[in-house]
Amino acid sequence: ANEMGASSSLDTAATADDQFIRDAVTVHNGKGRGYAQSTQEELDFILQFSVETGIALDPVYSGKALYHFLTNVVENDVESYRNKNVLFWHTGGALGIYEKGNDLLDKFSEVSPVHRIDVYGSNGVKET
Repeated sequence: ANEMGASSSLDTAATADDQFIRDAVTVHNGKGRGYAQSTQEELDFILQFSVETGIALDPVYSGKALYHFLTNVVENDVESYRNKNVLFWHTGGALGIYEKGNDLLDKFSEVSPVHRIDVYGSNGVKET
């Protein structure tokens, strides 16, 4: 509505769009212990997911978010998700793998022969 109380077609369209989004989209939030603080269960999930799918999730954002979604949202209401399409949308976090690199390397080494490539020599410290 404008200052005179009249409604425009843009206001009506925005309201219809907002209602469609509210009806069609459910947002779930989960953070675990907090930023960059992974539990052993989260790291185990990331490892298993990577081994089974070939998709590497980072432990700071994507891995933690998918872990929360599957263990807290889907498990608590499986029937709501059975035979449904689910879009898990996460737009970042790949660099979070580096922060937990040693933890993940230790876990991956238990199930697969993985090795960290030291491209700079001297334990990854780039010489200047």
